[in-house]
Amino acid sequence: MGVCFEYGLGTNKNLLYAFEQYQKAAGMEYLDAQYALARCYLYGIGAEKNAVSAFVCYEKAAVSGHPASQYQYAYCYENSIGCQKDMANALEWYDKAAKSGNTSAMCRLGQLFQAGIKDILAVDLERSFSLFQDAANQDVPQAYYEVANCYSDGLGVEKNNELAFEYAMKSALKKNPDGLYAVGTCYEYSIGVEKRNMELAITYYENAAQLGSTKAMTALGFCFLKGKTGTVDTKMSMKYFRKAAKKGDTVAQYQLALLYKKGIGGRTSHALAAKWLSEAAHHDYPKALYELALYTITGINEDNYALKPDQVQAEALLMRSALVPRTMVKL
Repeated sequence: MGVCFEYGLGTNKNLLYAFEQYQKAAGMEYLDAQYALARCYLYGIGAEKNAVSAFVCYEKAAVSGHPASQYQYAYCYENSIGCQKDMANALEWYDKAAKSGNTSAMCRLGQLFQAGIKDILAVDLERSFSLFQDAANQDVPQAYYEVANCYSDGLGVEKNNELAFEYAMKSALKKNPDGLYAVGTCYEYSIGVEKRNMELAITYYENAAQLGSTKAMTALGFCFLKGKTGTVDTKMSMKYFRKAAKKGDTVAQYQLALLYKKGIGGRTSHALAAKWLSEAAHHDYPKALYELALYTITGINEDNYALKPDQVQAEALLMRSALVPRTMVKL
């Protein structure tokens, strides 16, 4: 009944009544209702948002063996939703959810095994690939993309560009933004295809960007900046870098900063350059740390923006830049 009232199926939509129905069903130990109740608390559906109550509801259903709740319970631990961050508990519950058949948990656990977690989880590329493949075998679009990336870079499996393209295309056909971006990358860099095709690459990038892929937006920024579209268009380049930067893409933030610094695609603004370098540096992007250090040495006083020269801070930024590990770029 709660679902009917939440979505207006066969009756008028009534979120408050939907919440009440979920509450009643959850009280009768109906696990799907407990999961729905947690979602109501998390997003404020028929009730005030309450992350702690959402966490408690996910916990009740997770402990009782509800796979989707086990995944969400792990997600809460990973992202401090209604609880303190605890990656050990997150890993435990992602693992339980994955073993219960939850494909979202398989993908997330695969990502964690691929990256590793200092002092908690050692990198295990073979386990990572196995988890991605298990999810892909269940026709999961994101898993197709992850498998494609593994084949492209030889992560936990022998490098195979043809299979990388095949799995990327499977993901793209499901309208997965990462998959569409990956196919664009394949066409741009001749990965698993006979020859480079920039027209197709840009088409896939544009489709991915429309679905919110910041990686695709950044790729388009580079395409317009370097004339890969047939002509250099710095204004379009700035447009795409700005879109991706505002959504948190560190590469785009750095590139946007450089455009402002050099006055490419618009006016020169060292204040805006420093702003976007700071955003990228916050995520330890090495080149941004270095460029921000240079600004910190000279200082900036422009457009009501002041950055005082600070040799100590500059040295700290340079040290951070040197310490950040350089990782492979994914498809």
